[in-house]
Amino acid sequence: MKSYITIILVIIVLTAVPLLTYGETVEFKNPIKANNIQELIKFILEIVVKIGAIIAVFMFIVTGFMFVTAQGNPAKIETAKMSLIGTSIGAVVLLGAELLSKVIENTVNQLK
Repeated sequence: MKSYITIILVIIVLTAVPLLTYGETVEFKNPIKANNIQELIKFILEIVVKIGAIIAVFMFIVTGFMFVTAQGNPAKIETAKMSLIGTSIGAVVLLGAELLSKVIENTVNQLK
């Protein structure tokens, strides 16, 4: 019974809100502050690089703990080595993406 009342109230609210705002102008503000696709891609890449850098540092710390806790066990050392290689490759790709972005941006700006 409660779910029916909730559904009815949601329907009433969803139909009443447009009637209350009829005739009023609604202005939306751009939360990203990007005026074109280049600025949007740059904004997204900056966020990805910042988050990725934090994750990379965390993974290097975890890999260090894996080496310390391996205590000579060859299987655990091999796992720690693979983790170190994977983390290093990920960090290089992350920084390479930012570098590649800067190179492309400079090339496009020179063509203008």
